[in-house]
Amino acid sequence: MTDMRMFKDRDSFLNLTSDSAIREAAYPKDEWRENGGGSSSSSYTVVNQDDPPVIEIKGGLWIPGASFKTVKQDPKKRAVNINNYWAQVQLHPYYGLLNKDWNFVAATNKFHKKKSKAKTGKLLSEFSDIRFARLVAQHIGYSLLMAEFGYKPMYADAKLLNQANGYVIKLQKSFKSGVLLKDFVEQRSLADLLGKLHHEILNAPRKENVSETSEKRKCLEGFACEYMSLGFGTVSASVLNDLAGVLGWNPEHTTIDRVILDAKEKLSETQAKISLENTAQKS
Repeated sequence: MTDMRMFKDRDSFLNLTSDSAIREAAYPKDEWRENGGGSSSSSYTVVNQDDPPVIEIKGGLWIPGASFKTVKQDPKKRAVNINNYWAQVQLHPYYGLLNKDWNFVAATNKFHKKKSKAKTGKLLSEFSDIRFARLVAQHIGYSLLMAEFGYKPMYADAKLLNQANGYVIKLQKSFKSGVLLKDFVEQRSLADLLGKLHHEILNAPRKENVSETSEKRKCLEGFACEYMSLGFGTVSASVLNDLAGVLGWNPEHTTIDRVILDAKEKLSETQAKISLENTAQKS
């Protein structure tokens, strides 16, 4: 498979497994219309939520006091829709490429084992298998492509990072003295971006601390962070270890444990920041 074909197949797979695509596959628009969708003021909102929306149909249009009846999707039809779509996902060339690696197969089997023990939560979601495969394509797949192309990211040393951070802080302080963009929205965006840059500089790996496996470690951390943000709970060390094998890496158990811990901390920081922003917007 050529490099560009790998990129195209991965992009196609990510489109196939996107939230909007899998939700629409679970409750196709034609089926939604057959159930009365669109016959009233309801709009096709399937792509915005995991659970199928309940359609409310007025008993008699324009009749004062007319009652509403609710129409739910047939759960058997939904199950068939999702099973058929999952089969389509598994037939995709990119999934076939992943499935050739026994490490990926092992990670998937362990994910299924964890699902079988779950009593509640997102692991029991109808879409969990598809989302797990998508996460692998997003993070592990990206790292594999970068390695295939010989991509080597650039890292700054501590001195340069500290210097750059000083510039960011000075510019942030200058806002209080009136150094501002005329457009309020653009100024707000600039302030947010500088805040993000400040945070990333503080957490950026230093050139002197970068090893041959730094990118692979960062890849697993990204996977673990998004896995947890989806509500799957803590990703198991054994699953991460198998995915490290897909990357051609055999890390120590303590390294994997640290990856999970760092992912938890980053996710907590992100959630706290979002909570603060939401609070600020409401006030």
